[in-house]
Amino acid sequence: MTSNREEIVVRERQIEDILATYTDLLGQMLGASAPLRVLARQLELPDGGRLDLICLGGGQLYLVEIKVEPARTEFVQQTARYLAQIPTLQQQGELPAGSVQGYLLSPRIPPRLLSECQQYQIHAIEYAPSSVLQHFYMNFQQHLSFNRLTTHNHSVWHLGVTNPIIQTLATTPMQDIDGIAAQTKLAPSTVKSYLTLLEQLGLVKNEGTLYHLTDLGRRYASAMTPHSRSLSEGQAEVLREFITRNPFASGVTLDIFTVVECTASLAKNQYPVPLAILSDYFTFAVGNETRWNKPKTRNDATRMCGVRGSTGAAGAYR
Repeated sequence: MTSNREEIVVRERQIEDILATYTDLLGQMLGASAPLRVLARQLELPDGGRLDLICLGGGQLYLVEIKVEPARTEFVQQTARYLAQIPTLQQQGELPAGSVQGYLLSPRIPPRLLSECQQYQIHAIEYAPSSVLQHFYMNFQQHLSFNRLTTHNHSVWHLGVTNPIIQTLATTPMQDIDGIAAQTKLAPSTVKSYLTLLEQLGLVKNEGTLYHLTDLGRRYASAMTPHSRSLSEGQAEVLREFITRNPFASGVTLDIFTVVECTASLAKNQYPVPLAILSDYFTFAVGNETRWNKPKTRNDATRMCGVRGSTGAAGAYR
């Protein structure tokens, strides 16, 4: 996967998101003999720990702890500790009865740790995070035609309001927050917030206290409709291309990527997709059921992610 960013950091939560969504891939990695169904993510255990994934397949429970760095002794001990608590949850009726298998996923598991895993009856599995990301990206290709739906201007004003900042940096590069605020007549705190968003979209970069447009940002600026606070189709195209090539460049790109995928999935049953249904589906997809526990919070988060990139989702839900 190519990237215009200098570095893309793969996080455990991203791998967890993908494996929880694509359980067929997870099943292949674990060598499961039956299709898997995710029962819980970040399951809180009696000792206060949080288990990445607990799945059910063929009457058997699969406990999965995910790491994106080489395995260490503490990872094995953590997985063993989690595994030992599952019978308690089964006795309390919080998990179904059945045998339990523990799995530790890591990009590299030193030989000395393999015997330690065997001691705790933990299956140690090496995997390549890049392969998991590529699987997610390739599965998204089928949605690209949907992804190019034209959006409505009234649905993308959130990102369109950053146009004055883009215009300012296009005409006078290397400015600090106060300088941008003075030219755009926006509050410095607002400018700072928008700059953070633009950085995560790969459009702006900072050098100390000074900001300038990236190459992608200059393309984005050239596609802008002068003096407009709405996103042009040319700007949307720049973002579409960047996000579909680099969905894991930042939390913002991943959110946009995910909300479009959720919309595409739901659109198979109903189009346009009702926002209330999409917001619940998106909330579960990104694992924020507890944090976004109010309908308004879920709706606002979904609208923000669908609106920010104008990747097609904003025009496909109501």
